[in-house]
This record gives sequence, structure tokens and C-alpha cells, in this order.
Amino acid sequence: MVTPLNPVVVIPRVNPAGPVTPPTPPTTEPTGPANENPTNGGGNQTTPNNGGNNPATPPGQTNRPSLSQPKNLIEQLAEGTVDLGQGVTRAAETPAANDDPVRATNSLQSARRTVAELASEDIGGFTPGQSTYLEIIGARTGARFVVSEAEVVDSLTLVRAMRASIEAQRSDFFSIDSVDVATQPVVPDEWDDQERDNANRLFEASGLPEPTLLTDLDPESFSEWVFVQTRADTYVPGSTVYLTLTSEPVVLAEAVVDRNGEVVVSGTVPAEFLTAGEHRVRLVGIRALDGVIVGDDGEIQVSPELLDEIERFDLGTQSTIAFFGSNPTGGVHTAVRVIPLIPTAPWWTLWIIGGVFLLMTVLRRWGPVRKRSAHTIASAVVLVSAVPAVILGWLSTVTAVVWWGLGLGLLATVLYWFIRPRRKVEDQ
Repeated sequence: MVTPLNPVVVIPRVNPAGPVTPPTPPTTEPTGPANENPTNGGGNQTTPNNGGNNPATPPGQTNRPSLSQPKNLIEQLAEGTVDLGQGVTRAAETPAANDDPVRATNSLQSARRTVAELASEDIGGFTPGQSTYLEIIGARTGARFVVSEAEVVDSLTLVRAMRASIEAQRSDFFSIDSVDVATQPVVPDEWDDQERDNANRLFEASGLPEPTLLTDLDPESFSEWVFVQTRADTYVPGSTVYLTLTSEPVVLAEAVVDRNGEVVVSGTVPAEFLTAGEHRVRLVGIRALDGVIVGDDGEIQVSPELLDEIERFDLGTQSTIAFFGSNPTGGVHTAVRVIPLIPTAPWWTLWIIGGVFLLMTVLRRWGPVRKRSAHTIASAVVLVSAVPAVILGWLSTVTAVVWWGLGLGLLATVLYWFIRPRRKVEDQ
């Protein structure tokens, strides 16, 4: 059974579930009139409300450079200028002009900025008074759960755990629509060398290890499957997004974003593949957002709103962002930054456990906690003191704080139970 500890969802060790007859998941995207509608680029989707200005397709900017087209980007950068964190240079003079710019940037320490550094930085080289547009490579979680001491995780248990976490992880640009038991896997097509390299490039830019494709795992060796359908928007039209099972990334499915920046992608999770630890179902792709207006000095400064969007990607990963605009000579100017999204570990919450333990000990030894009923209540208070560490550790994504909090809370409770009141000394 699943033991939810809101907002933590834990899957304990279970026995395989009995036979079930779930609906068979579709193996292709929905077809019909919705797919043939030229206004939405295919799929049963709706046009996002962007206030009449879709950032994915700026007016008058066709064949624009994009992080989703590295070769095309290299060609256009060769005739423009670029800022990879070391100031503005001609693109032909930078290492990125002769290699994949995202890969080169990802290994370039000068392009790395903290969120605070990016907020205070003036990024130059653009045409004064013009606008820019922005693309961000990153990973976003749709479901997050923990498997504890798992030997066999059945599909029904996994469905319950994933459903319990969906609302807490939902965002306006990516969410899981449905999770159901599946009778068979939806197996993606195998990658050729170019497709694998593109996926590796995107995951590297997101701060994730190189992914494994589901077909690499021999799907026939698994019998318990969970069908997951997701929806995303404000992604770069024509780019590929990857539905992924992590911690070690396994690509469950991929899909191409339509002309409106929307995409529906579905895949199946092999329940028996999950080992003990934290797991996520997340989407890796490239979002397209409104940029900023360039100042009279040809510089831009990232707004608090854009910083908020960058930080909405998963903590513990990174975002690779690129600003595109024109330079004063009429060419293209690109500024790329790599932003590690470092979580703040709430280790201070462990001091709460120690403080409550000491306080209850004093009250037990020298204070009013003498009766068994009062001692039982005090023991519960010691145990509850671990709750801040569990909740804040989970929300910060530093799950080590969760386990330390649980361990110390249980240890403090057990030790406290054996503390006895000090006997009163009779007056002589």
C-alpha cells in the first residue's frame, strides 16, 4: 500500500498486485478533425492565451536562430555577434562557431551565473531600442515520489503514488493529465546517431546525465506498466520534448511541438524498473518566452518576471538560456548563459528536533511531565518536531534532509521515552 506523508508520497515494499484488465493505451496521437486543423498544428490541443502575442513565433521573424536547430544557429551566428559570458565577440571567433554552441556554452565556466548574478548583469551587444526573444532549455517535474526498500512495485501502487503528487507539481506550462494502469508498453522508435546526439545535447544543457531510451532497457522484460499522458505549452515550435523517468534519465517518449508551442506526449513507465529512492516523471525541452526591450546603451537586464520563469525549472538541475536579437551592424546577436538551479538545503530544521528533545527532557526530569499520559504526549511532540525537516527538505528537493529528519526524529523519540523523572529530595 502507499503511505502518503503530504507532500511526500512514499511507496513501501509491496507484493505484486492481482490480475487487472486495464484499458490499453493508445500507441499513436489522436487523429481526426482536430489533427487536420491548420490553426493548431495538429493534435487535440488549443491555442494558448498569450495576450495576442505568442512568444514562440514573433511577428516578422521567420528562420530565426534557435537552440533547437544547432547547425542553423551556428550558420547564423557566424555572421553575427555572440556573448558567451566573456563579452561581445564576433561569432566566427568563438569556439561555439565551430561546434555545437549549447555544448560549448555548457562547458564554458564564464557563461555560468547564479540567479542573483544574472539579475544584476547588464548584457550588451544588441541594437538599442529593439526587442529580444528568449529560449530556455530546462527540465520540469510532473510527478515526484519515493520508493522505499522496494523489491517489487506493482502498477496499481505506482498509479496511486503518481496521482497523489500531480497537483503539487502542476504548472501552467507542463502537467500530467492522466495516469492509468497499462496492459502493454508504448515503445518509442529507436534513435539514430543524430537523434541520440540531439537528446544528449539537450539533457546536458539541462544539467542531467545522458539519457537512456526505453527501448534500450528491453521492454519485454517488464510486465507492470503505467500509462502517463502529459501536456505542455510555450515550448519552441518544431522542437522535440522528452518525457523522462529519472533519477537516471530514461526517455519514455518524445514528441514534436506544434506551431502554437503546444505538445501532448504520452508514454509508459515500467513499474518493476524502479529502485529504492526518489523518482520523477519530468519533461525536458526548450521553452520560448517573451524577451525584453533593449536600452539606449544596447544592453538588457533580466526582469524579475523572467527570473521567476527560469527558477520554475527543477531545482538541482540547470537552465541554459539564450537571448536572440539584432546587433548594431544588422546581424544577429546571441547572448547565452548557464544558470545552475541550486537548492537551499534546510539543514537548520534538524536543530528543531534537538531543541524540542532537550526541552522535553528538562520538563520530564525536573518539570511537570511526570504522569504516563503527559509523557506520552511529550513523546509525540518530540516525534512531530521532525515534520519541518521532512516537509521543507522535500520541497527544497534536498531529500537527504528528509531522511535525516525522519531518522533523528525517531531516535529522539525512542531516547526520550526512557527518560525518567528525577526523584524529589525530602527535606531533612
